[in-house]
Amino acid sequence: MNISETGIELIKKFEGCVLKAYKCPAGVWTIGYGHTSGVKEGQTITKAEAEDYLKQDLTTFETYVSNLVTVAINQNQFDALVSFCYNLGPGNLKSSTLLKLLNAKNYSEAAEQFDRWIYAGGKKLSGLVKRRAAEKALFLQPFNTTSYKVIATVLNVRKKPGINNKILKVLYKNDIVKISETSGNWGKLSDNTGWISLKYLKKI
Repeated sequence: MNISETGIELIKKFEGCVLKAYKCPAGVWTIGYGHTSGVKEGQTITKAEAEDYLKQDLTTFETYVSNLVTVAINQNQFDALVSFCYNLGPGNLKSSTLLKLLNAKNYSEAAEQFDRWIYAGGKKLSGLVKRRAAEKALFLQPFNTTSYKVIATVLNVRKKPGINNKILKVLYKNDIVKISETSGNWGKLSDNTGWISLKYLKKI
């Protein structure tokens, strides 16, 4: 599973984008959207480099969450956990009561654990209170999808909405797909593998 645009926007909102290295509340040199690996005092980057760092980091944290969670979770729950892990690190997720409860299928009790992770350097931070609340709300939000049948002989799956965007793969007539969100005449596949034209789908 990959993080969705909803999860990415949540991370961007709370991390912010800073193009010059700074020390976070935990005393770690940070740049871009909360990137910390190899960051040095005085370092500067471009907005494009910040986006690249974010993509790299997201891939890493997606893998951590996928490896640590052993039960079925939906897209919203995955997104919330990637944000949590991105902010706090995989070690904290691995040792957390949140993960233990989740892997025991105690989903509602696991959600309550987000509220505990609001401290940095021994101090309660309002930014962390707000972030944990947003992650908890996303974790608890039902993930709705709509099922469709492909009616075209061949249907391209594209990276973004629009016929000029890169083709990622191909679907065929009578394939069944699930759409999690729409943008104009385009629908996003629920497994986050791309966008397809709704004109060539029939709701089932």
